Amino acid sequence: MRDMVVTHLLGASALNDAFIIAQRIPNLLRDMLAEGALGSSFTKVFTSLKEDDSKSAEILLFQMLYFVIILTSFLVSLGVIFTPQLVRLMNLGVDGSYSLDSNAIGLTRLLFPSLSLTVIGAIAMGALYQKGKFFFNAVVPALANVGVILGGFYFGDWIVKLGFLADQDETVRSVFGLALGTLVGFFFQAALSIWATREALFRVKRSLVMRWPWSPDIKRVIVLMAPAAIAGSAGPINSLVNTNFATSVGQGAVTWLNYAFRLVQLPVGIFGVAVGVYALPALTRAVTRAGRSVDINVSKELQDCFLFVLWLLTPCMIFTLLFNKVIIDLIFGHGRYLEADVIATADCLFLYGLSIVSYGLIKVLTSFYYAIDKTSFAMKVSLSGILANFVFNFLLVSHLKHMGLALSSSLTLTMNALFLFFGTWKLGVVWEWKYLFRNLFSLILAGASFYFLSTFLCEVYLTNGSLILRELISSSNLASSSVLLKKASDVVQLLIGFFILVTCFGGMAYIRRAYKVS
Repeated sequence: MRDMVVTHLLGASALNDAFIIAQRIPNLLRDMLAEGALGSSFTKVFTSLKEDDSKSAEILLFQMLYFVIILTSFLVSLGVIFTPQLVRLMNLGVDGSYSLDSNAIGLTRLLFPSLSLTVIGAIAMGALYQKGKFFFNAVVPALANVGVILGGFYFGDWIVKLGFLADQDETVRSVFGLALGTLVGFFFQAALSIWATREALFRVKRSLVMRWPWSPDIKRVIVLMAPAAIAGSAGPINSLVNTNFATSVGQGAVTWLNYAFRLVQLPVGIFGVAVGVYALPALTRAVTRAGRSVDINVSKELQDCFLFVLWLLTPCMIFTLLFNKVIIDLIFGHGRYLEADVIATADCLFLYGLSIVSYGLIKVLTSFYYAIDKTSFAMKVSLSGILANFVFNFLLVSHLKHMGLALSSSLTLTMNALFLFFGTWKLGVVWEWKYLFRNLFSLILAGASFYFLSTFLCEVYLTNGSLILRELISSSNLASSSVLLKKASDVVQLLIGFFILVTCFGGMAYIRRAYKVS
C-alpha cells in the first residue's frame, strides 16, 4: 500500500529516485545495526541471560537502550553534517541527463533521525521476541507505513503552511510529506515497542541512569557484534555499489529496482525473517542445553526451520516468476507510473524473484551461526559476496542495464546461501539427506503442476472469460472502464493463480502428511 501511494504521487521520476536514495542512506546503517549485527547479537545474549538470570537480562535491556541512544545520536549528527558528501557517494556514476542532489540532500537530512528510532525499536523488539510476542512485533512496524501514506497526502501541505518549505509544485510537496510521514511512523513504532517492555524497564534501578552504559554483558554483545558487523556491511556496501550502477543507467532505474526488490522482500520478510527471528532464540536454547556444542537436537531444530522456509518460499518464488507482470501492473500501474515503468519493473521482479528462496534461507542459516558464536564464517561469506556482486554488476550491467543489477543480486544471494549451507557440515550439523531430497522432489512436483495448470487456466480466461468481463464493465458506462477492465483482469488472473498455488502445494503437503512420507 505504501509503495502504491508513492508511485501514484511520484511515478518513476528523478524525484522518486531522490526519495529512494534519501531513505537508503540511513537504511544502510539501520540494516547493520537494527536488523543486523547489533540487533541479532543483543537478542542472542539477552536470550542466554534470560535462561539463567532474568534480572541481569532486564539490566542489559535498560543499558543497551541507553547505549544505542547515545551511539545513534552521534551517528545521526554526523550524518546530518555530512549529508551532501553521502548523497554524492550514492550517485557517483549518475547520468548527466537528470539531477538528484538538490532534493536528495534535504530529504536525507529529514530522514536521518529514523536511524535512531529504528535501532531503539529493534532492541526493544528483540526483548519481546524472547517473550514470544511475535504478533505485536509483526503489527507495530505497520505504523511506519501508515505514516508514509498520511504524509504523502497531507503532511506536505502542512509543511508549506508552517513555512518550512516554499510553496512548490505538488510533487515536491508530496515527497517531503512522504519523508516527514516516514519519520513520524518510526517514532510511534519505537515508542510503542518501548512501552511494551515497560515492566522490565521499571524493575531496573533508576541509579543506572547516572552511570555510563557499559557492563560485561554489553561487552559480550559488542564482541559478538564485531565480526557480524563486518559481515553485515556486505549488504550496505552492495547497496552502495548497486545504487551507483543504477544511477549510471539513467532516470527511473533506481525506482524500478527498488520497487521490484521490495516485492521480493515481502514474502522473505513475512516468512524468511519471521522464521529466522524464531530460530535464533530456539537454536540458542538448544545449543545452551547441548553444552555450547552442536548435537542431534540442534541439527533437527535447524533442519526443521530450513524446510519450513523452503516450503513457504518456494511457492512464493514460482508465483512471482509466473505473474511478475500482472503483479506490477496491478500494484503500480496507475497515476504517474507509466506502462514502460511497469514493464521495466516487472523485468527486475522476475530476475530478483529467482533469489527469494535463497534470501529466506540466508536468514535462517545466519541465525544458526549467531547461536553457536561462529559469526566469523558468516563474515567471510558476506565479504566474498561483496566481490562477487561487483564482478557480476561489472559484467552484466553494460549488456542488460537495470536487469543486470537484478540478476547480479540474485546470483550473489544464491551463492551466499550455498556457502552458508555447506558451512554447517564442518560445524557438526547432521542433515537427513533422504528426507531433504524427498521434500525437494515434492516441491518440484507441486511447482510443475502449478505452472502448467495456472498457465492453461489463465489462457482459457484470457481467451473467453475476459470477454464476459469486458461486456460487464462496458455496460456500466464508466469513464475509466478500460482502466477498470485491466485491473479487474489482473485480479482475476492472480486469484486463479493463487487458488491453484494453494491447491498444488497444500495438496502436496497434505499427501506427505497423510501418507507419512519421511
